[in-house]
Amino acid sequence: MKTTLTIEESQRLIELGVDPKMASLKKFVNIHPEVLKGNAEYAKPWGWFPKFRLEDIMSILPKEIEIEGEKEDLNIVMDNFGALVGYPKFHEKHGCAFVNPELIDALYSLLIWCQENKIIKLKED
Repeated sequence: MKTTLTIEESQRLIELGVDPKMASLKKFVNIHPEVLKGNAEYAKPWGWFPKFRLEDIMSILPKEIEIEGEKEDLNIVMDNFGALVGYPKFHEKHGCAFVNPELIDALYSLLIWCQENKIIKLKED
């Protein structure tokens, strides 16, 4: 079972406004991950990089959201095939349910949805 996001996934959350201090794990990287993809502009010393764990994602996601005056609780359903996470009342109209074999990946997708739809307050710059 996967319990930690990749560096790239963690970076995406940070780019969307999640405070890197909310990541409970730090990993030292000798080389920026973008260099490995061929992006030479990132060829500079790197260092400690935040990585989000399953517990971090759970603490960031709202336990309840409100859209158009209606409230709905976070719903997590797991079976042998994976996880279904979301806010069921709003799924049909707003597309806020995600399925993935890995719980952390489904929660990651939901957190991105919450950030892009301004459901949670982003870090102030």
